[in-house]
Amino acid sequence: NKGANPIIAAAKNVTNAALLGNFSSAATQIGDSVMTVYHQGLVPTLQAVVEKVAGKERLTPKDFGMVNHIAEELADMGGTGRLVHSVLKYSGFQKIDMFEKGLAINSSLIKNSKLASTPEGLAKLRAKWEPAFGQDFPALVQELRSGKPGPLTEALSFSELSDMQPVSKAEMPQMLSLIHI
Repeated sequence: NKGANPIIAAAKNVTNAALLGNFSSAATQIGDSVMTVYHQGLVPTLQAVVEKVAGKERLTPKDFGMVNHIAEELADMGGTGRLVHSVLKYSGFQKIDMFEKGLAINSSLIKNSKLASTPEGLAKLRAKWEPAFGQDFPALVQELRSGKPGPLTEALSFSELSDMQPVSKAEMPQMLSLIHI
C-alpha cells in the first residue's frame, strides 16, 4: 500500500485534530449510540450498556485489534498522526469512541443471539447472513445459541460494526484513494 502524500497527510491530520479534538466533539460522539439503536434495536443496545457497566462485556474493540483505532482514515502514525491520537485521547473522544464501538459489537451479538433462538428469527438471520457465511452458517447459529463468542460470531459482529462506521480499509470510500499520490 502506498501512503498519502506527506503534505496532504499532515494537512488532513491537523484538520482532524482541530475538528475532532475538543470536548464538544467528544460529547457529540455519544450520538453514535442512536445509530446503534437504529441498527440493533433498543433492547439489545440497553442490554449491552448494562453488561458494559457490570463488566460483563462479551466482546471488546480490543478483541478486534481496535485499541487506539478510531477510524481507518486516522490510522497514520507519522508526526502529525501522533498529534491526532494524542489530541483525541486527551479530549475524551477516543474513550467515548471505544465505548460506542463496544456497544455496537455487543448489541449486535445480543440481537443476533436472540434471533437464532426462534424460527422466525432464524429465517431473518438466514436471509441476511447465509450468503456471507455459506456452509459455516449452521456453525454460526450454534455459536449464537451458545451465548459464547467464537470466530464466526466475532466475524458477524465486526461486519455489523463495519456497516455502521469505517473501521477497516474495506469500508473506506474509493475517492480517498485519489488522495494517495
